[in-house]
Amino acid sequence: MPLAPILMGLILGDDLEQNFRRSLVASQGDYTTFIAGPLNIGLLLATLTVLFLPQILSAIRGGDVKAEFADSGAEV
Repeated sequence: MPLAPILMGLILGDDLEQNFRRSLVASQGDYTTFIAGPLNIGLLLATLTVLFLPQILSAIRGGDVKAEFADSGAEV
């Protein structure tokens, strides 16, 4: 398991949560504040693309990408 994401989560987690709560208080609990601007929408779309692109490609190709990769003899 990679150590860097764990350390980043431990270091930045508390500050991230406090600022998230602070922004919700400032917006009176309105979550649409996080997708109000064009930059926010672009970052959200980029994040969703990175998260779901493997599943979409697998559905389009009609097969399991990991199985095809393993059959090729390459290391995972």
